[in-house]
Parts: sequence; C-alpha cells; structure tokens
Amino acid sequence: MATGKLVTISDRTEGDALYRVLVDGTATRVWPPRDRAPIFTLHEELGVGSDEMQASPDGQRVAYVEDGVLNVSHLEDGSTIGIFRAPHIEDAIFVTAWSPDSHALLYALERRLPGNPDDEASTYDAARFFLYDFRSRTTTSMSLPGEFHGWLPSGEIILLDGDQALLFADGKHRPLLSDRVRLGQLDVSADGSRIVAMAAVDHGSQVVSIDPRAERMKPLGTPRRHADVQWPHVSPNGEIVARMERGRTEGGIPEWAVFIEERQLTPFAKTLRSFTWLDEATLAVLYDHELLVIARDGTVKGRPQLR
Repeated sequence: MATGKLVTISDRTEGDALYRVLVDGTATRVWPPRDRAPIFTLHEELGVGSDEMQASPDGQRVAYVEDGVLNVSHLEDGSTIGIFRAPHIEDAIFVTAWSPDSHALLYALERRLPGNPDDEASTYDAARFFLYDFRSRTTTSMSLPGEFHGWLPSGEIILLDGDQALLFADGKHRPLLSDRVRLGQLDVSADGSRIVAMAAVDHGSQVVSIDPRAERMKPLGTPRRHADVQWPHVSPNGEIVARMERGRTEGGIPEWAVFIEERQLTPFAKTLRSFTWLDEATLAVLYDHELLVIARDGTVKGRPQLR
C-alpha cells in the first residue's frame, strides 16, 4: 500500500473524490473511478457526522452514502458492500466515524418527521447511532449520551453533553475532565495521547490541550474573540498544534490563514476551507479550488492538480 494520507475533496459541480496526498507535494485520485457517476455531499451535522466519503484509518476502504444507501468499497479491488439502506427516501444517513483500528464503522440515521416534504426547515427526530463490525458482519444499535466528537485508540468514544466531556465504552461513560467546560472542534492525535479543542472562556474562546489519561486540560496561547481562531489540529505524534486564524481585509471581509504557534503558514484567503496533517512536518491545506502541500517551516512543497 502506497504511503500518504487519504483526503476527501468535495466539489459542488463534480462531486466528491478521494485523493492520496503525499508529503512530496503530489496527489493522486484514488476513488471513485472517473467513469463512475459522481457522488455529492448532501448532509452534515456537528456531533453526528456527514455523508461525505470517509477513508478508513488503515487506508483500505472508503465509506460513503449514495442513493440512500451506506456503502463501503475496498480501494484495492473495488468490491462494495451495502451496510444500511434508509427506510424512507427523506431520511438522512450520516457517516459518523471509523474506529481507530478500522474494524468498525459508526453511522447515524435521522428520520424526517411528518410534515410538508417541500419544507426545507422541516424537522428530523434525534439521530440514532449504529455500529457495524466488519469482522462479525453484525450491526449493533448504540445509545450515545452526547454528541460524537472523536474516538481514542483505546476504544473509548469522546462525547460532549453540554458543558461536560465524556468518554464512552461498553455502554458506560465517565467524565473526560473533572471540571465542566464547553468544548468544540476536537481533534485527537494518532496515538491518543493528546486532544486539542476550542474551549469557551469569558468573552471569547481559547485553544486548549487535554491529556485524556491524566484528565487534565491546559490553555494554549491567549483567549481570543469568538470565531477568530478555529479548528485546531494536532500533529500525528501529538507534539505540534496548527489552527485556522481569521483576519479581515480593508473592506472588513473575513479571511483565513493557517498558523502554527505564531508562524503564519499560508496567506489569508476567504476560500480556505480546511487542512490536515500529513506527517509531523507537513500539512495539506484545502481551498475551494486548490490543494496546497506545505511544510511546517512555510516551504511550499506542491500545488497538485485536482480532478
């Protein structure tokens, strides 16, 4: 299996595609084949998931929703299995997360409540979660006492319930932190030793680091106004934290850039969408129509062509 990280690129006109992005600045489209009908992301809900395609951590499979069916395709041989079909066409299926060992897939179903089917604001019932085990090929219903926000290699699921962070496993939950704090935008290091998140503080928010084993949290940097800093991401080894930070043009239009500590890695741009670590020294930054591979020292390693 080739090295690199599988990254989903969503396009409003051409559909979603999975790319293998390498630290040398190159990227190769992996799935779906170009002669296949496009797949579009339609649903996304914080704490539940989305129907955007998600690659398994071991890089062997991809989960996606198409025509009301949750499918999993093997990237090596192209074989596909249908995991779940929505009972009604109006229902929404969400890919929540792969387990860290790639042996299980957590997904959710939201049923549209009776009402006007043309009303975009019509409500859905609470999400119902299910776990599919690829080894036993069985599905188990799961009752989660909070919103899903991560999965530790230990098997514990990170949940947020208001101002309390929880760890959930085997039908039981325990506090992640002794103190109550409102968290959001969590990211977990590959080894599970560190969690970074945005924490609500007086008159703003702050990036924080959490040691899940010691149940301790410490601030990183100084508090900022709400939404001026977002989406902290920790490097695979848990040592470095990058973030998105907002600036404004002379006309007051908000723009975003990626920062590591006080180093600005990318120019401010209103089209910046997301970023991810490829390894401890390299990030992939996604704009609306461009993918940038950049080293943590600011060296641009590539702008691979997409599609």
